Amino acid sequence: MTAGDHPGARDGLQLWLVKAANEFIGHEPEPALSMALEPHLRAALDSRRRARIGLDLPNGNGASRRVEALVLPLADSESARAVVALAERSSEDEHRLRRFDLALEATRDGVWEWMVADGAVWWNERCNEILGYPPGTSPTFEGWAARIHTDEREAVLNGYFATVASQEAFRLVEYRVVRADGDVRVIRDHGRVERDANGQAIRLVGVMTDVTDERSAEAARAQIAQQFQQIAEHLTDVVWLRDAETQQVIYASPAFERIFGRRPEDVMGSVENFLSSVHPEDRARVAARLPKQRGGTYDETYRIVRPDGRVRWLRSRASPVCDAEGRVVRLVGLASDITSQRQLEEQLLQSRKMESVGRLAGGVAHDFNNLLTVMFSGTQFALELLPEDHPARADIEQVREAAQRAAKLTSQLLAFARRQVIAPVRLDLNELTRQMDQLLRRLIGEHIELTTRLAPDLYPVRADRSQLEQVLVNLAINARDAMPGGGRLTLESANFSVDHAYVDSHANVQAGEYAMLAVSDTGIGIPRELHEHLFEPFFTTKPAGAGTGLGLATCYGIIRQIGGQILLYSEVGRGTTFKILIPRSVEGEVAVPAPTESARPGGRETVLFVEDDPRVRRMGVRILAQRGYRVLEAPGGKQALELAERHSGPIQLLLTDVVMPEMSGTELAERLCEKLPNLRVLYTSGYTENAIVNHGVAGENVAFLQKPYSVESLLGKVRAVLDQSG
Repeated sequence: MTAGDHPGARDGLQLWLVKAANEFIGHEPEPALSMALEPHLRAALDSRRRARIGLDLPNGNGASRRVEALVLPLADSESARAVVALAERSSEDEHRLRRFDLALEATRDGVWEWMVADGAVWWNERCNEILGYPPGTSPTFEGWAARIHTDEREAVLNGYFATVASQEAFRLVEYRVVRADGDVRVIRDHGRVERDANGQAIRLVGVMTDVTDERSAEAARAQIAQQFQQIAEHLTDVVWLRDAETQQVIYASPAFERIFGRRPEDVMGSVENFLSSVHPEDRARVAARLPKQRGGTYDETYRIVRPDGRVRWLRSRASPVCDAEGRVVRLVGLASDITSQRQLEEQLLQSRKMESVGRLAGGVAHDFNNLLTVMFSGTQFALELLPEDHPARADIEQVREAAQRAAKLTSQLLAFARRQVIAPVRLDLNELTRQMDQLLRRLIGEHIELTTRLAPDLYPVRADRSQLEQVLVNLAINARDAMPGGGRLTLESANFSVDHAYVDSHANVQAGEYAMLAVSDTGIGIPRELHEHLFEPFFTTKPAGAGTGLGLATCYGIIRQIGGQILLYSEVGRGTTFKILIPRSVEGEVAVPAPTESARPGGRETVLFVEDDPRVRRMGVRILAQRGYRVLEAPGGKQALELAERHSGPIQLLLTDVVMPEMSGTELAERLCEKLPNLRVLYTSGYTENAIVNHGVAGENVAFLQKPYSVESLLGKVRAVLDQSG
């Protein structure tokens, strides 16, 4: 290219043209060219920036041709100069240029060019957007460099300069830029280097892409992946990922080797390897289910055999992971070691089987004990009537002895399934109750009043302390749940004696002395039809999900194992009492002597005996009648009133149960005392004496006999009430 002063130049403005300008234009171009280029030349020289200009110049035949001029301003100490390169553009060139301009407008990337010789820079408007410059801002190398983050600027610039100075290709560069508003963006530059024949860099052309959102998404995914891995590594379950197409394991959590005893690739590398780890008895079933796992829908329970021979139960589940088009690309799975759960289920199943057998045995024992009760009562009454030298006494005593042995067998049937390991020690139930006071108060809440009435000189017992604490906690929680609106919980202790008469009519109870602990509430009560099922495992009166049904069954097993008894007294709307009887602990236990005649006082008075339980009523009537009393019996308050109305003679004593259907014992006593002012009243109940205060029985002079009562206690209490003065 040759250059020289343009003949038409003025004011120091000089124009350098390419050598073939005259031929290209078609005639002497100086006047027209000067006029067309002058304003663009001055603007380019003033800004010291190159400019690309499109010109329509006339040719010799009066037509015009499209010419593009590239103006490159130069500066020296003498004058302003510019180099102008002219090129003709055909219509196809125009289309190509137009397509290029449209592509630059449409792209979301910044396109730039850096001329190495003079440092001139060109970029499209997207570069201004990325770098945070206003639209129309003229590009400069300095403007780009100023936006690079200070922590990375030196390294980025050195990299570009090293590329220019060497023969290296343009390397992918990623760096941060800081906009004027402080917003930090992540930029990725990639492009190419144009070099001359000597390998010297002429210019760099590249594309600038804002990858901030992409990097943020990657960071978020990395954080999620890290959190997933942290969670997976701390789970006791195995978490695994598998490629849906290749079926190769992508990830398996550390729990895999702990459960399987093998590396994930050794087990899940192929279907055959996996099936080889499955228990032989489960292998065919699991193999038939595997196709569903490959499809992403899978939930199967099976056993595996570890290399050490141990067998583990697993529950394996799989779910699909789909791409945007809905294609399954991954399978995510969870394998849980449920060996302990299965063992518990098997134990529970065994426990239920044992309980079923126990219930069957209990049913047999119940019916058999009814027969034994008749045998005991009949033989006892027969022996009392026969003289000592009567020849039939030996046969009757043998029958009674056989019945006693049969009673022991039924007792063993009822207790055979209770094999808990216990550590019994000598205990004071009063002290145990006092020590648990604060714990029980916290359990029941402030809306329930806790009252304790502990008898002095309570018999010591021998039992496992922790188990008795568990019994008290379970009963307190049941009482709390029965009083959602508040109420009173009463804990009472007393000494209790069981005589032979009581043993004869109650299975599984041995004659002797007991310490009694009663837990009474003023709650909603339990219907009678549920009483016989209340101690069965998994039976509960609470709503679904509110109870396991094991609390009372546990209490029953604990008390039964130490030779005690737990008794239930409850009526709907009246509350509930659980009475725990634990054998007295003494050195050198002695048998309870048979009752003597002197311990059975009698009389000739008339007693109105009101009891809704027919068995208790029949036993009580017979005991009283044998001791000379005239007994009027009624199953309830209404019948008792009618019987008293029809009876023509005096009635000295009303012996009535407190809690009865239709009419309570207190209401019956009030109505009868209005007609019979001299009538004495003796209340009896399965509730404790303090608990029946909640049922309207109160006062220091109220006579009360607690169930279960012996022959001696019944006769003694009746005689004492009748002999009261005033």
